[in-house]
Amino acid sequence: MGHMDFTVELCKDKGGWAAKPKVQTKLDLGKISSQFTTLIKTPILLVVKIQGHDVIVHGHGELIFKDLEDREEIRKLAEKVYHA
Repeated sequence: MGHMDFTVELCKDKGGWAAKPKVQTKLDLGKISSQFTTLIKTPILLVVKIQGHDVIVHGHGELIFKDLEDREEIRKLAEKVYHA
């Protein structure tokens, strides 16, 4: 997929951080699921475990990080998902 340009911001409900692609995108959930430990798999989203953190991956490209507050760490994990 190459480099994905995205933003990292606090979720509106303050329940975590979100990474969002700047351009509309469609993630290949099947491919992502095969590369990470998948806890939940539905047609529209996944919950995967990356380096001990649960990440909610939406098909439209948004990633939600519930238990992480370090923007740099979030950025690194988001890059891994977007490159999957």
